[in-house]
Amino acid sequence: MTFADAVRRYVHRFTMEHTPAWAQQQAPNGSYYAPQFRTDREWYENTKFPPDNPFANGPQDTSCYTSGQTWPLGQWLDVPYGTEPLQFAAVRRGVKQGAHYVATAKSSTMARRIANALNRYTPNDKGY
Repeated sequence: MTFADAVRRYVHRFTMEHTPAWAQQQAPNGSYYAPQFRTDREWYENTKFPPDNPFANGPQDTSCYTSGQTWPLGQWLDVPYGTEPLQFAAVRRGVKQGAHYVATAKSSTMARRIANALNRYTPNDKGY
């Protein structure tokens, strides 16, 4: 399955680039769900699709199986992801240091967590 097919078909993935409707609901523990991966590409590379899904219930099963979640913002949030007004700006700090990200939000804690997650990300040789 290609990357484009996967992101079109599997709409329940939760990354910092794609937020499904279920992620806006409060979890039973009183917290909110956090993105499992920073990018859709990272999700794709850590997901098994039919017929490679080891937990598929027969050849008609279209479900996928994801493992290796990176939890870029931690596993739980105090507010639903994407509800705070966030603004990102890439700031070049020289070729050796690459792009650094700055985030502002109502919650400085959330802004700091998001900026830290983005700054930990380094593109691989494929450009993602």
